[in-house]
Amino acid sequence: MATLLLRRPPARPDAADGPHVPLPVPPTASPAAPPAAGDASRAGAPPAVRSLAALLADAHRGARSTAGATGSRHPAGAGTGSPGSEALGAAARASGGLDPGGLDPEAALEELLTRLHGPVLRFVRDRVRRRRDAEDLAADVAQETLIRLARGAPTCRAQTDPQVLAWALTTAQHVLIDTWRSPEWRLAGARASGPAGASGRAAAGDAEWAALAQSYEESAGRVPDVEPAYALLLRLAVEACDAARDGVATLCWTRLVAGAEWAQVAAACNTSETAVKRRFQRAQAAMRREVWRRVATLGPSDQAAVRAYLFRRGLLPG
Repeated sequence: MATLLLRRPPARPDAADGPHVPLPVPPTASPAAPPAAGDASRAGAPPAVRSLAALLADAHRGARSTAGATGSRHPAGAGTGSPGSEALGAAARASGGLDPGGLDPEAALEELLTRLHGPVLRFVRDRVRRRRDAEDLAADVAQETLIRLARGAPTCRAQTDPQVLAWALTTAQHVLIDTWRSPEWRLAGARASGPAGASGRAAAGDAEWAALAQSYEESAGRVPDVEPAYALLLRLAVEACDAARDGVATLCWTRLVAGAEWAQVAAACNTSETAVKRRFQRAQAAMRREVWRRVATLGPSDQAAVRAYLFRRGLLPG
């Protein structure tokens, strides 16, 4: 379990585990709208959304003229999630505040999504705040929104900051509606209102996870061929699970320790398989950070042993 938590997701994971879409890091500030270009260019800050909005608008105009010449309704790359038109690259070089040739289309798109993540997440949180699973639901919807924005970027018509923000929030609203209409969420609501209820499942689950944790801790101490560094990592992983939010701990134990199938994990978390796979990506990242934080508190010899063990397992670069 410890090594699975520390393993970074592959660039192209197995199709059975679903696509890996890294969640952009939200901006440190919490503006009501994306910042102005002049503010973002100071102190080496990344380009502002204003420049990127112009970049996408110019790309759309260029792609539209190309499409008109060829008789196609859609620009090259539309719907693929990777705007690859030459117009996008030219706009990146020509936009204000961008170094010539310094920002490629992929970096521009990533920067735009990063800056839109905060407003989108706050927008969704405000609409689901009364739900028991509000945090997880908001994160799921925000992540799906970013995916749809990335796919729609080549045909984006926005030319100003308010238009970019309106495009993003409208997309988030549609994702939220689609989520509530999905059969998985209707089934989850029926299960939650059943005779056992959420409290009964939670009580049974707590006892099950506690027993699993105890058995793993005991086996790590009893089995002679368990490396001390692995036993130490396992202890830190169990401590990190204990300190995590209930949803994160349940997700990690269900998938990593109990070895449940994705359908079973989705049922335990009252959501769809697609959503639970994305939650698992976020849970892995959170647990990885927490385990490494705890590793940093160890003595020098223990830290060296842990790093050497991970290096031998191919989980840590040399």
